[in-house]
Amino acid sequence: MYKLAAFLLHGALLVASQEMCGLTVKVITPVGAPFSGMPVQLIGPAGATIQEQSTDAQGIARFCDFGFGPHTLLVDDKTCLPVVVKNVRLDLRAEQTVTIVKNSCAHWMGSRGCSVYLRVGDESKRAIPSPLLEVEGVAEPIDGDRFGRLRATLSPNSSARFRVSAGGYLSRNIEIPCSQFEDIELNVTLNSK
Repeated sequence: MYKLAAFLLHGALLVASQEMCGLTVKVITPVGAPFSGMPVQLIGPAGATIQEQSTDAQGIARFCDFGFGPHTLLVDDKTCLPVVVKNVRLDLRAEQTVTIVKNSCAHWMGSRGCSVYLRVGDESKRAIPSPLLEVEGVAEPIDGDRFGRLRATLSPNSSARFRVSAGGYLSRNIEIPCSQFEDIELNVTLNSK
């Protein structure tokens, strides 16, 4: 609890308080566990990062000294699903605590290489349902969904040849290189037979 002392000086009320930390950010997983080591940025009203730190073992990051005006919090480990909280303001009357739920990216965890996303459509850019993706050197083809989407993973520093096909359409061969860890998104057009 903070001790306040008030003084009346020339008609103005002056308030002095004990030192406090302006903002505590608690980052947790969807099941409520602390998310340690998560980078948290405090961005000032002009858009520049004022402070940056990683959460501790309890999922806590504290920003004690920052200016007035609307600030932004950015919780982002550069994988996916960053969380942004806008209009965070310093309030000298009480410390604020913001709890943020950071979802993990299960499909990226431990992944090395490239995630390839293909969207298969016809000449009019309409999705072709249930396309098929055959990867050179892989026995089992990959089935697409009703929206014409396909997903594959490539090893880093490699390339792969793909054959994309669908009933009633001419198949198409494509080669996709993968340098390191990246997302590759391609629209693939198939022509009618």
